[in-house]
Amino acid sequence: MDVERLLADEDRMWLELTEVFGDVPPERFDEPSVTKEGWSPKDVMYHVAAWADEAATVLGRIAAGTHRGGEVDTQAKNDEWFEVGRGLDDDVVRIRFAKGRTAMRQAFSRLSDVDAAAWEWFHESG
Repeated sequence: MDVERLLADEDRMWLELTEVFGDVPPERFDEPSVTKEGWSPKDVMYHVAAWADEAATVLGRIAAGTHRGGEVDTQAKNDEWFEVGRGLDDDVVRIRFAKGRTAMRQAFSRLSDVDAAAWEWFHESG
């Protein structure tokens, strides 16, 4: 596993994603135009933020030796976070987006050993 490459790839892709979000005019941030299901740029941003935050939590558990693994009900989490994000102010979503990513990278950097579970959580969420 090439951790440095994973971090570099995440960094590059994060920059690309933030540039895409930066191109969205503020008046279109809530517009349900991203997916056929009616997701807005705000919904997508919160989705990424929530998964990054979840990854930070799981990576922290991996570092502490308390992670038990198991299946994650991805759809249930996506549905829950979709509703939560819709109720937040735009600025709060933007802040959560940045904080989630920071927390995820910090948790990943604290790992003494990057096992398959840690790699997957960081790779999939980042």
